[in-house]
This record gives sequence, C-alpha cells and structure tokens, in this order.
Amino acid sequence: MSTASIFESLAKEVVGRSTIQDKSLGTFFERYARDSQLPDAIVSYIRTVYEWRNREPLAGHGSLAEPQIRRTDAVMLLEITKAIVRVEKLLGVDSDEAANN
Repeated sequence: MSTASIFESLAKEVVGRSTIQDKSLGTFFERYARDSQLPDAIVSYIRTVYEWRNREPLAGHGSLAEPQIRRTDAVMLLEITKAIVRVEKLLGVDSDEAANN
C-alpha cells in the first residue's frame, strides 16, 4: 500500500534527522509520534496503516497473491492520506513561522 510509504516519507520529513533517512518507519515511529503535531488518534491510524501494509500480500514484498484490500478501504486510505499530508504540512509551516517570529 503506497499510503504507508507516503506516511513513512512524511514522518522522515517531520523528524528531520539524517540518521533516519535509510530506516523504516517502525524503527523511529515513537520519535515521529513525539515530533508530529497531529492528534494521537491520527498518529495511531498511521501506525495501523503501516502495520497493515506489512501483513498485506503486495508485489513490493515479493508476493504474487492478490491483496485483500477492498475498494472502499482503498478510497478511504487515499483520501485520508491526502488530508493527513496536508495537515502535517500546514502544522509544520505554522510551527516554522512561529519559531521565526
């Protein structure tokens, strides 16, 4: 699921440390949870999606099996991911502006 990869990239941007650039989200998730300004429920959702991706049969994991994700889940994931990215970026911009004032 591409959304998990998007969340991983977003988390790396939020944490902003070069030491995590080659790490998977699972290895620095707690740091991301501390650094993110998103509500705990949304951060928990991100972890759930990341863990779901690791259980789902995907070509990226070398599986030839059909993924079991339903269309309704895929639509929800897509739209929620877009919203989370927008909000995380806006919150980051707000905190950057506050730090400069």
